[in-house]
Amino acid sequence: MTSEGNLGRASSVYNSWAAEASKVILFVGENCCTSSVETQGLPIIKLRGVRDESNVSFEKTAAALKYIYHNHQGMYDWLLKASDDTYVNLRQMDAFLAQFNPLQHLYLGKRGPQTPAHCEGGAGVVLSASTVNSLAPVLDECGSSSNREGLKEDVVLGRCIMAAVSINCTQLSSGLLEQHSTSTASILPSLKSDPAYHNAVVVYHVTKPEDMTLLHWYYKREEYNLLRERLDSVEQLIDMLCTQLLIEDCRPSSMDGACSQQTSTCSPQVNLPSPLPISPHTIEDMVSWDFFDKGALYNDRSIYPSHSFRVMEPRKREMKALNVEVTKEASRQYGKPLRFRKIIGGYTRYSPLVGVEYIMDAVFLDRSTMNGAVHLRVGLVQPLAPNYIAQHETSDSSAIVNVIMPVSNVESRFAGFLEMYENVALKNHEAARLILVTYGEEGVAFVNKVMQPYIERNADFKFTIVKGEGAFTRSQSIHLGMTQLGDADLAFVCDVDMEIKNHFFNRCRRNPVQGKRVFFPEFFKTYNLDFVNRHKDGTPPKDFIIRSYGHWASYSYGMMCIFKSDYLAVGGMKMDIVGWGDEDVEFYERVLGKSLEVIRAPDTGLFHRWHEKECPATLPATQYQHCLSSRAENLADRMELANYIFELQQNRTSKCT
Repeated sequence: MTSEGNLGRASSVYNSWAAEASKVILFVGENCCTSSVETQGLPIIKLRGVRDESNVSFEKTAAALKYIYHNHQGMYDWLLKASDDTYVNLRQMDAFLAQFNPLQHLYLGKRGPQTPAHCEGGAGVVLSASTVNSLAPVLDECGSSSNREGLKEDVVLGRCIMAAVSINCTQLSSGLLEQHSTSTASILPSLKSDPAYHNAVVVYHVTKPEDMTLLHWYYKREEYNLLRERLDSVEQLIDMLCTQLLIEDCRPSSMDGACSQQTSTCSPQVNLPSPLPISPHTIEDMVSWDFFDKGALYNDRSIYPSHSFRVMEPRKREMKALNVEVTKEASRQYGKPLRFRKIIGGYTRYSPLVGVEYIMDAVFLDRSTMNGAVHLRVGLVQPLAPNYIAQHETSDSSAIVNVIMPVSNVESRFAGFLEMYENVALKNHEAARLILVTYGEEGVAFVNKVMQPYIERNADFKFTIVKGEGAFTRSQSIHLGMTQLGDADLAFVCDVDMEIKNHFFNRCRRNPVQGKRVFFPEFFKTYNLDFVNRHKDGTPPKDFIIRSYGHWASYSYGMMCIFKSDYLAVGGMKMDIVGWGDEDVEFYERVLGKSLEVIRAPDTGLFHRWHEKECPATLPATQYQHCLSSRAENLADRMELANYIFELQQNRTSKCT
């Protein structure tokens, strides 16, 4: 937190300890920084509607927290709020925070002596991501002018946190030093004489930029000395290992990586043992194996128990290459050339520490006689490459996201979508445009009526209403929405039941690349709350991603971020598919057939709200079955359904007795 009069101090913070933080934002008031020279290179955010004052105000703190909530949710574990006269020893801070769980509600800092419920703002405040997510929505109410009259910013913040998550300030650590800088005295004598600085986590009231630089030098020197000590101990260990391997003078300075074959002290004939994988000590450490036979792969990480090689081209190629390597190793073991005949069975797994491991039982033929089956077991490892290979990434992070959404027979749900869209996109001035496709004059009139209050409240609401003709189909609706775009425009095909988090828009911009790549996010589909919430009080959080509340819709391809030119290159939607269903899978397969890259992954910014699903018997047979399957998938987790069935059975039994 800074202001125009303190940009010099803010610059010294940004160029010292803050340069090593994962993300740094300097928050100022809306009327700050008329000179571009002063702000050059600084990550400054001007807070709308907040005056630029030298002292920290609650308005500025609240606006900054809401900005983080709307723009960076899900991208961090801890939020550190500090002033421009605060130095943070990030190495010590990381070590201290390692003992806490950022998924829990935590409020850390220096506890105030008079009111222990709050943390004093001068020494910095650390909030867990969970606390920020619960705090931001209530700041306007708890921090209203009537509730904060006569109170300091840090006291009001403490009261808001208590109101939001019912926790007090937890003392950050004993390493909080208050430094009173003057115009003449330097901090250097204190650094040399006061041992308290050695393990300090935060030094605050550092008002002179040169003292900020001295502190950074001091702690970097301390870090260097620690690394030197570690390096010395590692060198001693290498000396001991090289002695055991009968290798003389094998110090790191005489090696290129490990004992180099070009170094005279490390003979080429010495075969150093390969590093062994870490032995698992807990269930979480264990990397499970998949079983395979000649036709399929079997694992427990999917709702499908088997995966046929016939429809998995990459796996099919992998097995062909594996058969070649297995035959080579089997021939070496047997002592004679062998020919591969058939797979009996095998196991495979990917270990991030080793690579891809295989164990295969197979039948071979002796090439010299071509008769007599030879049964052998072979184990192979395809090791990880020793280096990373950089891949060129390009994306337009400023593109307007055109949200294409069909609207048909979803009156109540459409109003809910608009309320969400206002909070996420309109209030945050997101670079987005809403394209609504509806049918008939009645549909257009309905959409206009529901949208009217949102149009009146949001002057910059960009939208287009498109009227379709004839019977509703999702394919036609998407295509009509696409006709409103230029070839270089980016589209997000959306559903009226989708809840969008603010951070999704950035991924929708960055993941697609025109002419190269399309983004098909997997959304989290919530279950029927009548089943999920039967034995709980209140409604579960909509973004709570756990098994009992929902599942990733890995079978749905209806949400996508795609440039119009790529949509046309694929051939557009297939217009003869009526109603809902199958059009997304058919289009997705054509995208793959065009050799476009696809990013397909779960996305924590998309949640599909549960609703009743109708499956008209007039649908084609395949679509009808898919509709029924989808309706069953979305009802509840199998554990909840099983408990529900058991309760019905028990109730029936008790009535009979």
